[in-house]
Amino acid sequence: MESRAEDRGGEAWAVIKVDDYGPGISTEDRPHVFEHLYVARHRPRIKEAGSGLGLAIVAELTGIMGGEVSVTDRQPAGNRFTVQFSARRERPAP
Repeated sequence: MESRAEDRGGEAWAVIKVDDYGPGISTEDRPHVFEHLYVARHRPRIKEAGSGLGLAIVAELTGIMGGEVSVTDRQPAGNRFTVQFSARRERPAP
């Protein structure tokens, strides 16, 4: 896992990257991995153990915080998940 703060035009962003060294996610499945109850269809596993909710929850929480989450391919295997959002704190209304 890697985390850092980035300056983007005077605005601070928090960036968290998590690498997965498993067999990876197929190109066809990648656009859907943040959907509720989605199970990869193009790389069948002997036995699926997940519920299909984890990445959807990450995407929803990140969106609530005004950020975004993405997944990219890693070579030779696995994927990198990146979560990024503004690190600026909003002051609550009085």
